[in-house]
Amino acid sequence: CGRLRGPRPGALTVAVPMSLVLLGKPSSINVRKVLWLGLELGLELPLEPWGSGHRDTRVPEFLALNPNG
Repeated sequence: CGRLRGPRPGALTVAVPMSLVLLGKPSSINVRKVLWLGLELGLELPLEPWGSGHRDTRVPEFLALNPNG
């Protein structure tokens, strides 16, 4: 249908505190899309620069979070 819907009637919803950190290059269009969405939703999304010109994405620390590096 293409419309966003909330939880189905009777579904249990639980508020879970979470912390999001965005990993990527600020010049990446996809990273900018996520930052923009966070701004629109009023979310604070800290950015850790990873990728060419920043931290290497082929290190075990990063590959544990994203095996595609």
